Amino acid sequence: MWSSTTAALSAAHVLSPASKNLNGHGVGSNSSSCSCDVSALASSSSSLNSSCSFASFGFLQAQDYYSRIQRRRNPFQCKALKVEGPPQRIDPVASASVEKAAAVDGAAIPAVAAPSTSESPEAKQARRAADWKRAEKLKESGTLHKGRVDACNSGGILVRINQLQGFLPFSQLNSARLTKDGVTKTSAEVGKELVGEFVTVKVIECNEEEKRLIVSEKQAVLVESIQRIKEGDVYEGRVNSVTDYGAFVDLRFPDGSYPISGLVHVSELSWDPVPFPRDFIEEGQEVQVKVVQVDREKLKLALSIKQLQADPLLETLDTLMPVEPQEDTRLAETLISDAEMTDTPLPGLEQIVSYMLQEEGISEVTLGRQALERRVVSQDLELWLSNAPVDDGKFTLLARAGRQVQEVHLNTTLDRDGIKAAVQRVTGKVP
Repeated sequence: MWSSTTAALSAAHVLSPASKNLNGHGVGSNSSSCSCDVSALASSSSSLNSSCSFASFGFLQAQDYYSRIQRRRNPFQCKALKVEGPPQRIDPVASASVEKAAAVDGAAIPAVAAPSTSESPEAKQARRAADWKRAEKLKESGTLHKGRVDACNSGGILVRINQLQGFLPFSQLNSARLTKDGVTKTSAEVGKELVGEFVTVKVIECNEEEKRLIVSEKQAVLVESIQRIKEGDVYEGRVNSVTDYGAFVDLRFPDGSYPISGLVHVSELSWDPVPFPRDFIEEGQEVQVKVVQVDREKLKLALSIKQLQADPLLETLDTLMPVEPQEDTRLAETLISDAEMTDTPLPGLEQIVSYMLQEEGISEVTLGRQALERRVVSQDLELWLSNAPVDDGKFTLLARAGRQVQEVHLNTTLDRDGIKAAVQRVTGKVP
């Protein structure tokens, strides 16, 4: 049997390679680490002395102890790093602030303030106020805005205007969207299809206090369409509605759409008096109209139907009675009736002639041919001036009553405006 001293020496002999290996890695000069290892060995020796035999310590326990020593060596394995060149750039991160960076080779990296991920209430309020001002300018100037459709609800769609949302009621949608390629859709169906798309709108109401921002696509279409229309243009159209003061007609553009409508005032429906427009024109009727006025600021068009017809003021008996009436039996019959009336002036016309001779600048008044018109111009006796100028001191008026018409020839030194003033004075004297 081995003595306890022999067992301790044997254990020291087994562990001696570890001790050498520890010194071999350059840490033997470190007094603190060496004293730590010696203490561990002393503690192990005490355990071995108490066991009284080498067999009680065991080879596996010695190997485990050697592994622990190896692990303890790892923290001391380090190398000095040298940084070459300028310090590396540190990108800011999404935080409130960044601490100062440590010095590298004596060069300190300055702190970088990171941008805030959340907008402060003050900044948000200022931004929204600026957006409302921009929306108000859009309304005042009439400038169109192209925005993305964010959502659709039961009443309309929401259109993005900067960071605000404008409300586009279904009633302000472009009506051409509802019918396309012969397929009719509801406003709600069109609204859902527009989500995510871009539409051009016009701001028609902007109230920051009430948080009301109303836009219209229909008005935007009017602005774009009215730029293409000029006074004097002639369009085919369709009667949209009829009122007591005229008819609204939708103009048909070359692409087949009806993007804009205008008013045909009751006075522009016909050269004849039209007391009841609904008796003259009806909804859905196809008509041809002439553009007589364009108001681009108010987006209004004034149209005329009668100006595409012959102006009665330009009519003379030469136009009422063709040179060869035999080609039209009806006109031939009219001439027979005219011949019967040759010696019978229109009632009241002789009195007017006498008043005309009293006007300064009119030297002679004679009555000319008579005829029957196809339409009734006026039941009362009226004098009509043609748009023709005075020719060599001669001018012709047309006296009209019912369907009857008769020429009134003047010898005068007046121009057309002077004759018009004289006729107005004369007719004012006749009861």
